[in-house]
Amino acid sequence: MRIIAGRFRGANLYGPSNAKIRPTSDKARETLFNIIGPRIYDSRFLDLFAGTGAVGLEAISRGAKIAIFIDSKNVDIIRKNADKLKLVEPADYTIIKSDAIQAMESFITINKKFDIVFADPPWDAGLEKRTVETAQALLNENGVLILEAFHKTLPPKAAPQLALVKSRKSGEAVFHFYERD
Repeated sequence: MRIIAGRFRGANLYGPSNAKIRPTSDKARETLFNIIGPRIYDSRFLDLFAGTGAVGLEAISRGAKIAIFIDSKNVDIIRKNADKLKLVEPADYTIIKSDAIQAMESFITINKKFDIVFADPPWDAGLEKRTVETAQALLNENGVLILEAFHKTLPPKAAPQLALVKSRKSGEAVFHFYERD
């Protein structure tokens, strides 16, 4: 695993020490960031079910203002990768050890908003629909929610304030892109 582009391009990241972590592949991350392109610059980025933190770290490398990482277990590897890139907490990033749904609900209560929300729930947990429904309240006016899922998983119906605008397959993964109506 490595950073694909931006100021940390080519930096190797620590991989998962747990076989249950399924990091977004370099190729899939490249596809993802080619699609969101200039939207990433100066954005507030939320990485849900963050695992190794590779997606949020790629966002910072490509110009995101800040990334917030939420994971219920793997905060040590995220911190180790952020330290390797010499990022400073909380100026560049924040790591929160929490269930992703609970973290989103707490952000809703304090009206915390993001430009980009990336969610990669465990593929066997059935959290896609609930993630989309909850994340809609976290998006700024022109925000985008990106849900990574197993390529055979149908995209959840859009929540009332969101529209599914595209889906893009990359290997075993598919990215579903939702935007605010």
